[in-house]
Amino acid sequence: MGLTRIGRVSARPLLVRCVVVLVPLSAILVLCAVLWPNGRIRLEILPALTAEVTVILVPITTDAGERLEHNSPCQVYRIGESGARAVGKEQAQKSP
Repeated sequence: MGLTRIGRVSARPLLVRCVVVLVPLSAILVLCAVLWPNGRIRLEILPALTAEVTVILVPITTDAGERLEHNSPCQVYRIGESGARAVGKEQAQKSP
């Protein structure tokens, strides 16, 4: 996909926030359109558009996160049975 940076900043935080807002918003708009008869008329195409944008942004966000994980020199946090712990990048790739 390739959207990993906006200028010099990683695009992932912005993309994650968009997905976090759009998923519940899409669900609420679809429910309003289904349950509220006048909602279908008032909302028109808005529920479909927000759902479509969400469906497009989810794989882009996932790809940006995976690229950030593989290209980052920083520590990776793994959550296991003993709780969250910071491990080096080499150890994180070895652990299951």
